Amino acid sequence: VWKNRYAGQIEYVPNADLKAVDAAAGVLEFDMQGKVRGNVLNVIPPQRAGAIARDSGLANVGGRWCGVDFLSYESQVAERVHVLGDSIAGAPGMPKSGHMANQEGKVCAGAIAALSRGWPVPDKPIIANTCYSFVSQTEVIHVASVYRYDAGKKTMVPAQGAGGLSDTPNVTEGIYAMAWASNILSDTMG
Repeated sequence: VWKNRYAGQIEYVPNADLKAVDAAAGVLEFDMQGKVRGNVLNVIPPQRAGAIARDSGLANVGGRWCGVDFLSYESQVAERVHVLGDSIAGAPGMPKSGHMANQEGKVCAGAIAALSRGWPVPDKPIIANTCYSFVSQTEVIHVASVYRYDAGKKTMVPAQGAGGLSDTPNVTEGIYAMAWASNILSDTMG
């Protein structure tokens, strides 16, 4: 999709160490690539858990991410502190998305409810993710995945045979995307 629709229009500079931004001139300066000029600049900061997590010592994975018990999303370094969403050190291949945070929140809430009653935490959580991307005003592509808890590895692993992705952009997936957005907002916000 990128190559067919956007090649030559947008320059992606991956794995670049940004040294300076001159917003007035529209120039980015990188360590290795030098200066890059653009009409529109999208600067993405280093990805990591928020300052509150790092400053409180919760970011125990490479100083960037918070390690958690995937059965409860309890911090690996602070009892009864639960972390989810973009701040956690996800399982291998597990995306960071609003849908995932929504799913993690449900697992976490169930675990907290069980713990508060002295019950065992559910030991077989399954979470799913779907991400839709509009590639035009009406055409959409998606990627979907499902993860299950592996007790031996103490992490989430992809569920075999589940998930998938679009073959090509299409209008029908645009309808699905809008319905998904409505549903997840309703589910999350009530």
